[in-house]
Amino acid sequence: MQYGWTTLYLFSYFHGFLQGGKYGRIRAIKPWRDSGKYIVLLREKAKRIGPIGFSSKINIQAPRLALMARLSRARTLADAL
Repeated sequence: MQYGWTTLYLFSYFHGFLQGGKYGRIRAIKPWRDSGKYIVLLREKAKRIGPIGFSSKINIQAPRLALMARLSRARTLADAL
């Protein structure tokens, strides 16, 4: 999905035994039925990135923005954000 000059990616983080996440280029964001929720469609299968360790400095309770360059070389969530 193009927004101005930027390509948007979706990254989902998981922690525990498999610390890291997956990311992919967004193709479209569409409403899901009449639920008030949305579905995010990716251009291709999501790619794995990581491991990215948990950081006690970061308290994520909402979506956050990160640069893809920082995310790809991050070792902890604090490095990525």
